[in-house]
Amino acid sequence: MTRVIAFALHQRFITLALALLLTAGGIAAFSRLPIEAYPDVADIEVDVITLWPGHAAEEVERYITIQIEKELNGIANVTFLRSFSNFGLSNIRVLFADGTDNYWARQQVQERIAQAELPADAKPGLGPLASVIGEVYRYTLESKTMPLVELKALEDWTLEREFRKVPGVVDVVSWGGGIKQYQVTVDPGRLRAYNLTLKQVFDAITASNANAGGSYLRQGEYALMVRGIGLIQSLRDVEEIVVAAQKGTPVRVRDIATVGIGHAIRFGVLGRDHDDDLVQGIVLMRKGENPGAVIDGVRKKIAGVQQLLPPGVTMRPYYSRDVLVRTTVTTVLRNLVEGAILVVLLLTLFLHPHGPAGDPGESPVARRDRLRHHRRRRGHHDREHPPPSRREEGDRSSRRPRSAARRHGGRAAAHVRRADHHDRVRADPHVPAHRGQAVPPDGGHDLAGGRGLARP
Repeated sequence: MTRVIAFALHQRFITLALALLLTAGGIAAFSRLPIEAYPDVADIEVDVITLWPGHAAEEVERYITIQIEKELNGIANVTFLRSFSNFGLSNIRVLFADGTDNYWARQQVQERIAQAELPADAKPGLGPLASVIGEVYRYTLESKTMPLVELKALEDWTLEREFRKVPGVVDVVSWGGGIKQYQVTVDPGRLRAYNLTLKQVFDAITASNANAGGSYLRQGEYALMVRGIGLIQSLRDVEEIVVAAQKGTPVRVRDIATVGIGHAIRFGVLGRDHDDDLVQGIVLMRKGENPGAVIDGVRKKIAGVQQLLPPGVTMRPYYSRDVLVRTTVTTVLRNLVEGAILVVLLLTLFLHPHGPAGDPGESPVARRDRLRHHRRRRGHHDREHPPPSRREEGDRSSRRPRSAARRHGGRAAAHVRRADHHDRVRADPHVPAHRGQAVPPDGGHDLAGGRGLARP
């Protein structure tokens, strides 16, 4: 560790370059880091949703829910099953153990659903791969001229398809309004007068709302495709459907019923502020995606969706997850910057030569030696030995030329040694001391006092 610090202090250019490189890499990683406003602590869950319109909750429980639960009980890593049955709807939630792959769990559930014995008109399916915190964007459709049924149809058939194209969006859920329906209200008196049944009317309308293929006709080198167009396009098409013929006279739908546009039975109303009835869309994010990137994609898609809206219809967003994410990121970034500034200030204060950790008159070499030997050495019996005094350093430096002279063998060296023999103070290691006596601290053997020292 000491070598690393010494290298960083001496190689300032390399240290600064590495610091700048790490800073740039941190900024790039921070901009791409997926940040979620709330932690996703939900279990691994797969929802099985089955629609069976027109049947009571008891029949749904007996013929749908129990049959599917019987097949799902043998799946590996399943920890719990929750289910409830409603009018025309069955919902089963399969909870898996932590660490289970989401796509593997959905595949296992899908395989077991295919083996269940269900009624022919029941439609089972899996819920979207979204978490409980997957609602990242909400908006409403508002218009002063278009009815709610048309706004609901615009949401279901146009906006929902466009938003599902955004990467990271798993589903779009719509609320409010009503599902558009072509409603045929049959008059029982007319039906009895023509001796018809309600099933005949239902079968006639169903058979007439379909296209048919007629192969092709050869015409020289070309072939003409034959199609039978039978899809219903308007209310008049419904009224002109032939239900039966009596004595060569066709009985049409308009003769026994009234045709109009309505909506399905509503089970709730969406309101906001002063608006009592609105149409709302909720964009759901796929589990594990980056909310910031998903919301950016949704915003870009809105710019193109605005051109698809009819005149007088406006899309008004009122909730976006990126607002909370930006607030969170700003708070974290501010805390990091403030912490970095405090660290720099403290290091500058304590490591500056004129700060608390330095002496203005101390040389760089002495400061380096002081920082390097900041701990005192300990000898036997856990006694502290002070660092050598300045006088000892002077004695050592004065002994160096005498040693050199002695190696040359001259009388001058001996004369110098005898001349300063009585004026030189012995070094600390030669001070006579009894066992258990502490060595005097630094400066205790100063010549001014001469305490505790003896001349030879």
